[in-house]
Amino acid sequence: MSAALELLDPAGYPALQPLLDADGAHGIDLKVEADKTWSRIWAIRAKPGAQIVSGLITWWTPGQVEVVHLVTDPSARRQGHARRLMQALIDAAPSDASVWLEVRRSNTPARALYMALGFELSRERKSYYADGEDALELVRAAREGSER
Repeated sequence: MSAALELLDPAGYPALQPLLDADGAHGIDLKVEADKTWSRIWAIRAKPGAQIVSGLITWWTPGQVEVVHLVTDPSARRQGHARRLMQALIDAAPSDASVWLEVRRSNTPARALYMALGFELSRERKSYYADGEDALELVRAAREGSER
């Protein structure tokens, strides 16, 4: 049986919190995200009803979809979960929207995934992170011909 992908109901957002906290994303409070009408979260569970192994937090505004955070449990990496979540986002994005995100310059695996999915460098943010590392802002046009 393949892993179950789902768009979480806001009441289900807190189920992703332990994975975020373990990833060091302590600034993201999913109880707060649940109150944001522009927030959507996808999740992958190893099987229906199981713990979440990968999650994607997004913000939807007119003409733009922002990837806020993408996380996969270390024990579930290299199984295509991040690619599957990102492809679900691209497929769901409105045809007139761009999808954008920020990624650490040093995060080579993530950068390779995003480039393979059609993202392009929009700009560099020098010393963006607290540790002085640069951020790369990547953008992708929504899927052409989408009727969403």
